Amino acid sequence: MSPAARGARRLGRILLAVLLSPVLLATVLVALPAIAVLELRRAVTRARVRRTFEARWGRHGMRVVLAYSDDTRWRERIERDWLPRIGRRTVVLDSRSRQTFRRDAPVEAQVFEHWAGRRDFDPIAIVIPHAGRVRTFGFRDAFLAAFAGDDRPLAAAEARLFGLVESLRQPGGVAAPADALRMGTAARRDA
Repeated sequence: MSPAARGARRLGRILLAVLLSPVLLATVLVALPAIAVLELRRAVTRARVRRTFEARWGRHGMRVVLAYSDDTRWRERIERDWLPRIGRRTVVLDSRSRQTFRRDAPVEAQVFEHWAGRRDFDPIAIVIPHAGRVRTFGFRDAFLAAFAGDDRPLAAAEARLFGLVESLRQPGGVAAPADALRMGTAARRDA
């Protein structure tokens, strides 16, 4: 390519950038406030859900929402190994009901909706500490790896979950009401 052709091509790119810059600037000026408003709304909703969870379950020392389906691939292990270990701090939710969750759903279903995400959510544990960041532990991929013969991802994910749940300290609080618990966990709920 000749130097003149390169110069003409360069000039064409500069002119195109100058012509498009007002359009891009206008797009950015409209999009940024809209994104900020949406993020603020999401943050306010999450704070409300967290306060509601704290009032309903947190004051009783319950810090985990464990959502799983009746899928035989993981149900037995969860009920045999996990619930005896973390059940006193866990609210159990039937994740098969995800499509039926409503705005007025129980707070544990709202926690699931706000923190579970769209992938790797069955089974999932959502840990809501008294203070600090909410943590999610998706176990689907780890279970699938275990069924394929590699137990390491599942063992590592379980160790992270159990370690975090066992490290939580409940400041004050009251005993959970007897009717709220069944064998260490809240009854499985369909929202």
